[in-house]
Amino acid sequence: MADSYTDTPCNWSEIMRHVITDKETIISEILGKRKCYFYDTCSFRRHASLENNKEEYLFRYIKGQNGIVVITRCILMELASHSGILNQKYIEYIKHISEFGISVLIMYEEDLFSVMETCFSTNAAINAYLCWTMRNMKIPVSTITKTLEQNSSIYDEVIKGKNADSRGVYRHFFEK
Repeated sequence: MADSYTDTPCNWSEIMRHVITDKETIISEILGKRKCYFYDTCSFRRHASLENNKEEYLFRYIKGQNGIVVITRCILMELASHSGILNQKYIEYIKHISEFGISVLIMYEEDLFSVMETCFSTNAAINAYLCWTMRNMKIPVSTITKTLEQNSSIYDEVIKGKNADSRGVYRHFFEK
């Protein structure tokens, strides 16, 4: 693990025109597509390392499902964690997705709340999804478990469901 992360990789300019970062456009893209494919770091690294254009099988599938690719800032930070620079094969992979005609969204995790606000009428309904997800991902040895154990207020909000009507639960969780 790296000691520090950078929000925006030093070579961001190499992918800037191939990704969507505007919050309103992201919301529109997500709501306008049939499926959203969220990358985790390991899957992204593996797919970016596929040989002989085998990733095109994946791209055809995503495009056939009227899908988009979502990479959260946290994943981008992990991909650039050792040097603050995205590996050239990661840049090429993002470009290839985009050139294949699939939208690539780069967004902050806490901005998912804004997307969910368009679908759900209350903060409690939105926070229920975060709470349900974290309860299911909380295993004995994980970063999520460690984070929850180190911060009692987050634990209360996410595991016990306190402050369910607050818009700040999402932001508070992702700030930690």
